[in-house]
Amino acid sequence: MKNKRLSLILFLSAVILSVAVIGSLVTFADEADVVKGDVTGDGIVDSADVVLLCQYFASYDYDSSTSTLEHPISDGADFDGDGEITLADLQGLRLSLVDRPCEHEWIDANCLAPKTCSKCGETEGEIGEHTWNEGAVTTDPTCEGKGIK
Repeated sequence: MKNKRLSLILFLSAVILSVAVIGSLVTFADEADVVKGDVTGDGIVDSADVVLLCQYFASYDYDSSTSTLEHPISDGADFDGDGEITLADLQGLRLSLVDRPCEHEWIDANCLAPKTCSKCGETEGEIGEHTWNEGAVTTDPTCEGKGIK
């Protein structure tokens, strides 16, 4: 029993650490009443759902096969849809957040950098053209010397 708890604690610690590294917010476009992976029931699948599911398992009582967690968890916690909330659901949820591709929000290229995603930093294309203006006169010409533009 102690080995099971120790293994579970080590697994949950690794999951929480990976969630801390992820730190990103991911939303799933799902029109069903239950959003797969939405453990908190707020309609958004993010690292808070992984944390709540970790808390669920950390407070799990193997003798009664129930969790003593006071915060309710939504039906979205059953990530794999098998009718049970297991560590496989936690693993699936965690991997879905890690492996989900970025939905890029591009910043246009300029003369210093190519088009760049503001979320993940990925770049695309080439550095933009430098835009030259007509120049500004910094020193007016005089009878004694030329001006500087």
